[in-house]
Amino acid sequence: MNRILSIALVAFVLLASGCAKQMTQKADGLYKRGLYNDAMVLYKKAYAKQSKKEDKAATAWKIGESYRMQSDAKEAANWYEKSYSNGNKTPEVIWALATALKMIGKYDEAIAKYNEYKAANPGDAKAEAAIASCQQAQAWKDKPTRFKVENAAALNTKYFDFAVAKNPNAKNGIYITSSREASAGTKNDGWYGQKFFDLFSAEMDNNGKWSTPVPLAAPINTAASEGAAVFDAFGKTMYFTR
Repeated sequence: MNRILSIALVAFVLLASGCAKQMTQKADGLYKRGLYNDAMVLYKKAYAKQSKKEDKAATAWKIGESYRMQSDAKEAANWYEKSYSNGNKTPEVIWALATALKMIGKYDEAIAKYNEYKAANPGDAKAEAAIASCQQAQAWKDKPTRFKVENAAALNTKYFDFAVAKNPNAKNGIYITSSREASAGTKNDGWYGQKFFDLFSAEMDNNGKWSTPVPLAAPINTAASEGAAVFDAFGKTMYFTR
C-alpha cells in the first residue's frame, strides 16, 4: 500500500511539475509581448505548483517584475522578497527589492537592502545615492512642512488616473487619463489588467468642488487606448497618444 502511495505521489509531483513548466513557458511568451497582467496570472498558478526553490525563485522574480511594470511597488516588493527567500540573492534582485521598499516608504528596510547590495558591489556609486535619498525622505516625514496634500476624491478611483492636462482656454477645467469603468470598449489591457485608457474631462465649481470626470466623445475615445493629452499655447489643438 505504501509503495502504491509513493508511486502515486511521484506521479502527481511529476505531473504538477510538467504543468507548471508549460504554464511558465506560456507566461514567458506573454511577458515578452508586454502583457504583464496576463503573464502574471499564469506565473502565479505555476508558482503554486512548483516544488523546487530555484523554480519558485525564478517565477517569483518574474511576478515581481510584472507588478513593477504595472506600477504596483507594494506587490512587487512582496514577490521580490519571495524570490530572495527562495535563494535568488543576485544583485539585481537585491536592488529591485530595495527600490520597491523605498517606493512604499519602508526606508529602514530599503537602506538595509541597499547596504547589502553595496557590500556585493562596492564600486557601484548608485547605492550611496539611493541610501541618501531614503534618509532624506525619512527626514522630510519626520519634519513635515505646513503644506498639506489631500486626495481629490471626486477625480480619483481605484483604477489608473494620471496625466493631468490643462487647456489654457478652460479656466476651471482639466483633462485626465484613466482606465476606469466608464472607459470605452469592452476588453481589458493585457499589460495592466484594466480597461484601455481613455481621456476624461472635469470642472471645478465656484466652491472648489470637482465634477465627476466624463469621457470625451468619439472620435477622441475609442476601444483602443488614448491618453496623456497636451494642448498648444492657444488651446486650439489637443495632442494625445493612441
